Formats: sequence, C-alpha cells, structure tokens
Amino acid sequence: MFIRLSAVIALSAAAFTPAAYAEKVLGTVNGVEITEAQYQYRLASSPPQLQQQEATIRGRLFRDMVLREVLLQESERLNIAKEDEVQKQLAEIRKNVLVRTLVDRITEQASQVSDAELQAYYNANKNQFALPPQIRASHILVETQAEAEAIVKALNNGADFATLAKDKSIGPSGTSGGDLGMFGQGQMVPEFEQAAFALKVGEISQPVETQFGFHVIKVTDHSGSKTQSFAEAKEEVRSKLVTEKLDQALIDLESKAKVVINDPSYELPQ
Repeated sequence: MFIRLSAVIALSAAAFTPAAYAEKVLGTVNGVEITEAQYQYRLASSPPQLQQQEATIRGRLFRDMVLREVLLQESERLNIAKEDEVQKQLAEIRKNVLVRTLVDRITEQASQVSDAELQAYYNANKNQFALPPQIRASHILVETQAEAEAIVKALNNGADFATLAKDKSIGPSGTSGGDLGMFGQGQMVPEFEQAAFALKVGEISQPVETQFGFHVIKVTDHSGSKTQSFAEAKEEVRSKLVTEKLDQALIDLESKAKVVINDPSYELPQ
C-alpha cells in the first residue's frame, strides 16, 4: 500500500489544546501510547476539506500516526537526534516555534482595540479613508473606426445604447448592454479612461481607439471624491490600527536590543 511520508512527518502550527480531550488511548506502538488528544491535534492540522471527511479518513490518518511513531522510534534507536546536522535543524525548529508563539501573542494583544480607539484613529487619519472620484460607463467595442462612427451616428439619431451594445459590441460587456459598472482612475487603459472621465453624465464620446479596438463610450453616473464614514471604514480602520500597533510593538522590542553590526554592508535600513 502506498504511504505518503509527507503526511506522516507533517508538522502543524494549528491552534489546538490537547487538554481539551480526555487522554483516551487509541492504540500503542511498541508500548508507546497514541492518544485521542494526539489524534485530534493531527486532525486539526489537516486541510479543512479533509477535516470534513473525518469519518472517512480516520483509519488512514491513524495509520499515518502509527507509521510516524514507528519512524520516530527507529530514529531514536539509531541516535539520529545526536547527529550534528540534525541538532542544528532541531535548534532552528525550536527558535521558529518560540518566535511564532511570541509573535502570535503580540498580535493577539495588538488586536485588542476598543471602538473608542478605532474612532480616535479614524478621526486622526480621515484622509486615509477618502474614496477617489468614480464614474459608471457603458461602451460599445467594435473592430474598425468606420463601425464606431456609424454607431455614434445611430446614437445621435436616437438609437438605444444598450440595444446597440447587445447587437454590435464584441466586448464581454455587450451582453449586459455595455455596462462596465463603477470604476475609478487607474482601472482602465489610459486612452479609455481619459475619454470617459472627460464626459458628462449622459454624454456620448466620439470613437476612442485602444489596443482592443474602437470604443463608443457613454457615462451614466458620476460620483465625486468622498470620505468614507466611520461605519463604512471601520474594518479598514481596525486593520490599519492593528498593523500599526503590531509594527510598533516589534520596533519597541528591537530598540531594547543591543545590536552590533560588524560588516557595514549589512547595516539595518532606517
């Protein structure tokens, strides 16, 4: 039977507390117990889609644990842990676990922010939550300038823009009457953007050439720049504040350390 060694030796950073489960012994390997708590820890480290199939994969998962214990016992018999290279790797793993645990705790502390703190941060940084001007536009995309000019003429004679877009446009928005929804600057190719933002609501452009072909554009809505309300920006405020608090906590820790750099080419960036 094919055995996936990656599943056997996988290490997990999953947040799981073995004490949450009674120490039920599921089996032994040469007298060494494999407990329910260990099984649940291993299950918690598995991808979510596998966790949802726990009843189906239980035997396979437990077999992985058995093989892992067999391999561990054999490595101990061979005194592999005492080898220099293995000692170095174990030391690095220990450092990584300790650092990750500390960063998790600092992050958790930084995440404890009150609504009052969020409101104060928002009030002091409202410019960060400004939304740039946006427009809503529709377009009809065709291959030649002559086709585009004929469409402009038809529109000026009273033709319906959405109907023409469905009939004539080769762009993906044609099926929805050419509607592109709301968009801001920097989201469209420059030629299209420049022409669209120069139009007033209800105005139709002359043919605009881009790398995709020739466009006839109609602006249907326009919103000026505005600042999001606190309620609208609250989660963004939270994210920014927590990030700043975390960064500051790490800077404070680093500032307390005595750092000596012997090679100027490794000088820390400011």
